[in-house]
Amino acid sequence: SCLGFDSLSNEVQDALNGLTIIGPNGVTVTKSEGTTGVAGDAHLYRIYFSGNSVLGDVNQIMPEDCISGLPPGIDSTNSHVAIRTLVQGGKIEHQQISLASDSGTTLTVPAFSLTVLDNDSN
Repeated sequence: SCLGFDSLSNEVQDALNGLTIIGPNGVTVTKSEGTTGVAGDAHLYRIYFSGNSVLGDVNQIMPEDCISGLPPGIDSTNSHVAIRTLVQGGKIEHQQISLASDSGTTLTVPAFSLTVLDNDSN
């Protein structure tokens, strides 16, 4: 399902834990405080992979646009999602999502969804 541009950390956490490859209690998510989400002041979500099903190396999270859920008049190219791995593998892998918009109201805009491919996916 699509996450709103200004999603709370628990909403991102629930979406990731709802993925079969991660499963319940697989990740913990924190969100930067006091960010606006505009370019230069991006929301930062930090994802800590700590569940039994995600120990060791985890494929990087992949963002997907939610163009079909955008309200009329919203430009899908206005938002930017960047994901990078901060700590690869080990006991707790650590990835980060950076989410920013060039301009406009973002509070209720369904901006992105997240997925993690298993090692057998191409």
